[in-house]
Amino acid sequence: MTRAISTPTHRKKVDLQAREQWIADLTSMAEDVARWSDKNDWTVKWETKRIAEDEIGVYNAPALIIQTAQGRLYFTPIARYFYGDTTGRIEISGPTFAQIILLRKGHTWKFFSDDMVNLRKAWSQTSFNQIARDLLNRP
Repeated sequence: MTRAISTPTHRKKVDLQAREQWIADLTSMAEDVARWSDKNDWTVKWETKRIAEDEIGVYNAPALIIQTAQGRLYFTPIARYFYGDTTGRIEISGPTFAQIILLRKGHTWKFFSDDMVNLRKAWSQTSFNQIARDLLNRP
């Protein structure tokens, strides 16, 4: 008996270079968060989040659980291709599940509240520390 195996000819091409750059960008940011957390005497647990996107395929992204005296923070990559001209989305959430959203346009990351108000903060140790403490102190 002969079996025919068909493969789809309409499969979308995966941009491997964009995927590798995105993973490198996420890793760099996670390393920043781990270093800044360590300076606050917070414990960081590295995890892997499996993400599938049409444009760049399936990949493993670094995700962090940050343990503080006030509770846990979560650094969670969401997508490289998110909406419009946004070129990345990461969420930082706290013990009450409130979250701050990081969106990248071009090469610039900005913080947004969970209702998408621009918090007018760029990616930096000072901004991360302030955002983290705000999330930890929310009722």
